[in-house]
Amino acid sequence: MKICVVSLDLRLPVQFYQPLYKQLERLKFQRLQPNLWAGPYDFTLDALKADVVRRLQPEDGVFVFSQETAGQDYASHNPLP
Repeated sequence: MKICVVSLDLRLPVQFYQPLYKQLERLKFQRLQPNLWAGPYDFTLDALKADVVRRLQPEDGVFVFSQETAGQDYASHNPLP
């Protein structure tokens, strides 16, 4: 089983992110820290990133990476310069 980690850079109070948290729970992800989730995946990391970004606020960021491969298996979104 492949495991990936989702690290969120959230700028607003927690109530704005309930739909995102529910989606991660549906995907069988577990919260490790307030803005860090991990879970199994059988899809591309870019697809997961796109799904997460749809539930973020415009100024939020996300970094998605796999623990199974070294180096290049990640996807990120950071709207801030």
